[in-house]
Amino acid sequence: MKKIYIVVLFYLPLFILGQNNISVKLIDSITIKTEKFIGKDVYDNYYSISQNTFLKENKSQKLNYQNLTLGNLYTVDYSNPLLLVLFYKDFNSVVLLDQQLNEVQKISGNDVGLIFDIIGLARQNSLWFYDAVNQKFGIYNFKENTFQLISTYFPTKIKYWKSSYNSLNFINENNEAFTLNYFGKIQNLGNVKQSESALIIEENKIILKQEGKLYFQTPENITEIKISQKSFENFCFNDGILSIFTNEKVYNYKINLP
Repeated sequence: MKKIYIVVLFYLPLFILGQNNISVKLIDSITIKTEKFIGKDVYDNYYSISQNTFLKENKSQKLNYQNLTLGNLYTVDYSNPLLLVLFYKDFNSVVLLDQQLNEVQKISGNDVGLIFDIIGLARQNSLWFYDAVNQKFGIYNFKENTFQLISTYFPTKIKYWKSSYNSLNFINENNEAFTLNYFGKIQNLGNVKQSESALIIEENKIILKQEGKLYFQTPENITEIKISQKSFENFCFNDGILSIFTNEKVYNYKINLP
């Protein structure tokens, strides 16, 4: 009889804090009047949503995009500031925008028999997606308007995800972390602590929000990130900068994550 060995990189199952806190240094802050802060890119562009209008602003300009025919704007992928990916889940649609928020392309999952549950930017003119009908992950080529289901059957709901050109990292409803590569291989990384929200930095690095505090989790430990804000609505991390949105202000901190 053949023996099968499974190796899994487990996250800590218990909420154990590391001995040292992660310190941050305030760089600057900016006033932004918005309903929902999305994030800040490497070019100091700030993205947000107000009254279902997508907003992009910096020191020199403020742009907006609105498409009332597609319902509520669900998520925004700004990992490539030159090609923004807007996901309108209620109408099973994706809109691609250029850096001036001009509409480049509109994609409807209904046209190809897919029900998009998550969307993220991949490499080579492609998008990661999870199809709620087949319950599989796939790659959609928006230049050729073709798609391929690449993974095996994966039935659990996805709570958080982060896409990159070569992989899709995500956490499911059971607080299990996974990474998916371009060939459809899914690797289980183990459990992530229950939290109010989670931001995946890399496949084994996650920032968690719990009871108004931020924590940085790796497979080895969980460490508190010390910020001065006692309450905040949202946060993002990009290129060594942690941005905290509270009321109508974004505070940018320099942070060195282990």
